[in-house]
Amino acid sequence: MTLDRPLLNAIVLSVGLVVAGVFVGRGFATGRRSDRYVTVKGVSERPARADLALWPLRIVVAGNDLPAAYGRLNSQLTLVRTFLAHNAIDTTQVDVQQFSVSDAAANQIRIAESGGSR
Repeated sequence: MTLDRPLLNAIVLSVGLVVAGVFVGRGFATGRRSDRYVTVKGVSERPARADLALWPLRIVVAGNDLPAAYGRLNSQLTLVRTFLAHNAIDTTQVDVQQFSVSDAAANQIRIAESGGSR
């Protein structure tokens, strides 16, 4: 029985594709197997439920009378606390920090004295 040339070429090509498929399949299996291991090098991470959040909020009030501006600031703080309480956030831990007063008229005088630029 003699095989003609095109049939022999087709058989060799088919066997080559089968062998290549086997090697590719083994490569994927080996690659997937290596993804199933975890290496830890001194640092461990795990999910944890947060019980503390720091949210810096800035409230600005402007006015010509310091006691009136301070009163408006307190009303704004009350509104912020009401908003937080309405959204189920414990307002007993709210802390006001870095209260500052700036005199805008005095700042304008300093800018004019320095030549208009900073």
